[in-house]
Amino acid sequence: PEVANMVAWRKTAGDNAMKNFVKDGCNHIGFSRGSAFVALNRDGSGSWQTTVQTGMPAGTYCDVAQSDDPSSCPKVTVDSNGQASITVQGLKSVAFHTGVKAVDSIVV
Repeated sequence: PEVANMVAWRKTAGDNAMKNFVKDGCNHIGFSRGSAFVALNRDGSGSWQTTVQTGMPAGTYCDVAQSDDPSSCPKVTVDSNGQASITVQGLKSVAFHTGVKAVDSIVV
């Protein structure tokens, strides 16, 4: 499912130019393309915690690198300034786009 989710990410990113590029050392990069953002951690020994400029509208999105189920996916929150605080586990990625917004659980 993760590969299929990234195909949907690519469709949302489209042919838009890469923007909001961030590099932290030689093992961590992130960038946006249109209404999509991805961060990659090539470091096998630890996680990467950072705040990134996404270029995306405020909202809560699914980390589609893990799941695209809006009710149970890991969530990424983009604030009104277009920034998101993310943690990318070692040898993993975080990817989100405007096509899959997360929903909050409702307790009744």
